[in-house]
Amino acid sequence: MIDILTSLFYFLIALSILVTIHEYGHYKVARIFGIKVLRFSIGFGKSLYSRKMRNGTEFSISMIPLGGYVKMLDEREGEVSEEEKPFAFNRRPVFQRIAVVCAGPMANFLFAIFAFWLVYMIGVKSYAAFVGNIVPNSLASLADIQQGQEILSVDEQATPTMESAYLALMSRTGDSGELTLTMQNNTLEQQKKVVLNLSHSSLEYKSIFDVLGFDLDLPSIKAKAWEVLPGHPGAKAGLRSGDEIISVNGIVINDWLQFVSYIRERPNSNINVEFIRDNIVHKTILHTESHKTESGDVGFIGMQVDQRWYDQFVKIERYSPIEALSKSIQHTWDLSVLTVKMLYKMVSGKATWENISGPISIAQGAAHSAKSGIETYLAFLALISVSLGVMNLLPIPLLDGGHLLFYLVEFITRRPIPAQLQNIGFAIGIMILLGLTGIALYNDFTRF
Repeated sequence: MIDILTSLFYFLIALSILVTIHEYGHYKVARIFGIKVLRFSIGFGKSLYSRKMRNGTEFSISMIPLGGYVKMLDEREGEVSEEEKPFAFNRRPVFQRIAVVCAGPMANFLFAIFAFWLVYMIGVKSYAAFVGNIVPNSLASLADIQQGQEILSVDEQATPTMESAYLALMSRTGDSGELTLTMQNNTLEQQKKVVLNLSHSSLEYKSIFDVLGFDLDLPSIKAKAWEVLPGHPGAKAGLRSGDEIISVNGIVINDWLQFVSYIRERPNSNINVEFIRDNIVHKTILHTESHKTESGDVGFIGMQVDQRWYDQFVKIERYSPIEALSKSIQHTWDLSVLTVKMLYKMVSGKATWENISGPISIAQGAAHSAKSGIETYLAFLALISVSLGVMNLLPIPLLDGGHLLFYLVEFITRRPIPAQLQNIGFAIGIMILLGLTGIALYNDFTRF
């Protein structure tokens, strides 16, 4: 229950930030052109808080925190006095209306660039891109790709981090033709290129990883003590440097990260431990300490693994302000292009609709990223902001992209689209959005 409430809390914070930024884009450009804005609302429904700003706009925080809107003076939505007609949205030149409509999504892209800029200056921890589990008789298996190999590039595009490899591979979902991977064993032997034929891709696969037959993961590191700190639970229980943990409370321990996770989740707990020393299995009981962190109390035993594995697999990306700006612009562009590509592939039948995530998945992502630190939460906000910007530019009536389409037609034909035709478009838009919402919710509940 606490996890659900935490996810909901961080989800609402993320949504409120991104909606405010989006609507502020519309509001700001409308005010620049002298269009009168009646209301700037965060959320829908009954107003919980409102106040009049100096320019006459009512700022409101409403009961249902699932969106927001900017209501502008418009003769199509109510009677407008003669003296105020020059300030009505519908009376403005078409290029101004286009600018106001585009301003919301553009604000989302600008926020993503700003957030990524901060992340790259703060420094973001990234894992190198290693091959995880291999599916027997898959493309990867037949190409002799081995678990633990590092992916250095995808189609000659360098992939220094797991995220960059993931994005590069996901962009090939639904594609056919050759996929070229540059691989390197973690023994740092000579690099080798592997060419995989994607001609047998099919819709029964959810993503490119199902087609290839592997996932991305860190290499397995044995839970072997490099150092046991004196005076802490590990030392008090008799553990020494070189001991290898093989089970805790009857659960087999396969690697160090699994052991760390198990201990951290159990502060102030007694844990039965089996370990190997000099090829002999020993047993002991640990009583974990409790350490306070930003994400709450965690268990601690004062045992460390060989730090050299961390230095090999973990990379810290940190840049100067100028370098970070360039990196953030490029990353925002890459994410936008990938989003458009995936949407096109889903519409054209080259990728499944199971790739769409809904509010439950987003809420879980918000909570997980928030617990991981400010830079991770900022990166999450930037990612969702890019998605929000791209989705709003889709030519679907009711969305900004639908209005943009109407205004572009008006700009070309020199006359507005008839109201009756617009209403038909809005009805179609509602059906499309309801359908997409239903798919997203279905995918969420299936995953949940």
